[in-house]
Amino acid sequence: MGAPDISIKLENFKCFGEEPQGFETFKPFNLIIGRNNSGKSSLLDVFEYLVQNQNTIDAKHHHHGHPSKILATSRIDENIAKKVWHEYTESQQYLGTVETFVDRIKGAEVLWTLNGSHSDFREFTASFRETHPFVNFNDTIVGKAGLLQVKQRIAASMCNPFTGKYFCRISAERDIAPEKRERSYKIQPSGTGVTNILHGFLSNSKLQIQLGLRHDFIETDFLTVLNNLMHPDAVFTAIDDQENDNDEWEIYLREESKGLVPLSQSGSGLKTLIIVLANIILLPKLHKRNLSDYIFGFEELENNLHPAILRRLLDFLFNLAINNGPTMLLTTHSNVAIDFFSKSTDAQIIHVTHDGKTASCRTVTTYVHNKGILDDLDVRASDLLQSNGVIWVEGPSDRIYLNRWIELFDEELKEELHYQIVYYGGKILYHFSADAPGDCEKCEIFKNNRNAYIVIDSDIKTEGGEINTTKQRIAHEIKSNDGTAWVTMGKEIENYLPAASVAKAFGKESVPQIDKFEKFADYVEELQGDGEDSSIDKKKVSFAEKVVPFLKDDSVFEVMDLRDRIRELCSKIRSWNRLPGKSY
Repeated sequence: MGAPDISIKLENFKCFGEEPQGFETFKPFNLIIGRNNSGKSSLLDVFEYLVQNQNTIDAKHHHHGHPSKILATSRIDENIAKKVWHEYTESQQYLGTVETFVDRIKGAEVLWTLNGSHSDFREFTASFRETHPFVNFNDTIVGKAGLLQVKQRIAASMCNPFTGKYFCRISAERDIAPEKRERSYKIQPSGTGVTNILHGFLSNSKLQIQLGLRHDFIETDFLTVLNNLMHPDAVFTAIDDQENDNDEWEIYLREESKGLVPLSQSGSGLKTLIIVLANIILLPKLHKRNLSDYIFGFEELENNLHPAILRRLLDFLFNLAINNGPTMLLTTHSNVAIDFFSKSTDAQIIHVTHDGKTASCRTVTTYVHNKGILDDLDVRASDLLQSNGVIWVEGPSDRIYLNRWIELFDEELKEELHYQIVYYGGKILYHFSADAPGDCEKCEIFKNNRNAYIVIDSDIKTEGGEINTTKQRIAHEIKSNDGTAWVTMGKEIENYLPAASVAKAFGKESVPQIDKFEKFADYVEELQGDGEDSSIDKKKVSFAEKVVPFLKDDSVFEVMDLRDRIRELCSKIRSWNRLPGKSY
């Protein structure tokens, strides 16, 4: 079994409010990202209820006293349609022929409340057909009361594919410590129990026989996987268990250069790997179940792991999900993890945000559907998704100027901390959309980050000229969705450079101010004179780095509308970061 074909939403569950939030669908690999305390862990908490198909949710998980509900959405298959038809015909309810009934409702999408043995239907949709599945399905067929019963029976027959699964969780705070021998083998999210289960697999001959394992299973199979993940940082030649003076068992690993080292004295990154492998390799053996019966919820695996080891671990888990069928759920802050899965059709990123009152989720799909546009620009998913806001600019020289102007205007604001600048690459802007997220073949800016600001060179050459249709479209779309578009008043961003700064960059006493619509390359060529390389278009970055040290004080904002634009931009950045407003 692969990832379940179902939507799961939460209503009034912990930090989630009345508006249902959660998983639009499931992939083999599901990455959950967001800030601390945004609600990422709450998405994992719900699986404790899903696998047990519990009737009620503990009151401690209710949102502000409102009862929690788990909502599911899926399509009616032929077997369910036939089952409902037979149940009603056996009780002498008239539903017409089975073929007519099945044809009418098969494939319809139903939203229902998961309540264990009793499921309440919410609504049916007809997104796939022209007519609603229950149009004209009225008194003459089953009667009004009967129709409600039919809908409830359908909802009650819909499957919770998580029922009976094993949900294994690893928390962000975890450790492996010496433990006394226990008769039962369980692993807690904190890592408690890992020592005991390893001791059992290593030394309990009855358990080995019961599970049909070789006596050296841990020293070979388990250790081989661990070495594959650690190599070349470490190679372990043996794994052993020993009893200490407190009658506790301790796990030891041997390296050629170090001998046997107790796991309690090893790094937390190594412990993380062993906790993960204990959940993935040992528990299925213990339960005598296939990996496809498991849902793994791992929190912040990147903690104390070197990025290279993290990549190997993620690759191992991803291949496991694809080839062996478990559903993987990972919460993370790691750019390595986000970038690793951002382009895979077998993975999805769920972005959780919190506005101070309730949490909300959105599924990020841009990287699957953008036809390689962001790849071409070498844009990383983590740049977009983890930033408080994104400023889109044409190229790297624009970034240099913007950062300098922001620094001069509001020195508190810093790139990487308060905002991220991403390049859209000039003519590639055609392939972008700033419209509301939806079904679109273009690269959708607001699916990357809901806080967006774009700087666009007008490329206008004369007074009264107009920007091209692509730039008009982007500016209109982004403004319509609470974003901001800065279309330069002059031809390009370099036309904002004050003459005094340019003169100092060229080592001259003075130079004329560049005209509003003058091409910057022509302006520089005239300043440089004959005999010098005037190909400024290829040296915009080096020129920007050369002139920026001479952008020193408030006077640089006197050119055209630069002061108003930078004031607007800094105010936006402050709002993205929930910083107090500032009077500029």
